[in-house]
Amino acid sequence: MLIPERHESRALSRFLIALVTLIVANILVFLAELSLGDSFVTRYSMKPAEIVHGVHLETLFTSMFLHANILHIAGNMLYLWVFGDELEANYLGSTRFVVFYLVCGLAASALQIAVNPASTVPNLGAGGAIAACSARSWSSSRATGSWSPFWSRFGSGNGASRPWC
Repeated sequence: MLIPERHESRALSRFLIALVTLIVANILVFLAELSLGDSFVTRYSMKPAEIVHGVHLETLFTSMFLHANILHIAGNMLYLWVFGDELEANYLGSTRFVVFYLVCGLAASALQIAVNPASTVPNLGAGGAIAACSARSWSSSRATGSWSPFWSRFGSGNGASRPWC
C-alpha cells in the first residue's frame, strides 16, 4: 500500500466544493447504513446478475456510496482526499471532477459485471472511482514532477515527496 507522506505540488487554486460534497455524501450514507442495517446495504449494493436482467439499475450509482465498515470508508475517504484535492482544484474543476468520479465508478461496476455477470454477490464501495482519481492524480503530477512514488528513492526520481508503505 502506498500512502503519501507529503504532497509538494502547486497550491490549490480554489475551494474543493465537489470533493467535500462527495466525502460528506459518503459519510451520510454510511451513517444511514449503520442505522438502517443490512437490508439497506443489500438492497442498494450492485449485484451483477440484477443489472444484466435490468433490475435495480440505480444500484450502479448507489453502490458507490456504500461501505462495508469504518475502515473501508476511512481508507476510501482518506485516499479520495489525498488524490482528489489537486484534481479538482488544479486540473478538472468541480463539475468535471464529479463527472470523472462517477464515470470511473460506473466503469469499475461495468468491469465487475463483465467479469462475472451471473454473480449475486453484493458489490459496494468507491474503490473504482478512487483508484481512477489516484491514477489521474499520479499522471498529472508526474507530468509536473511534483510527486514521486516510494521506489524513486532507490535510484531515479526527484525525491520531492517521500511516500511510505
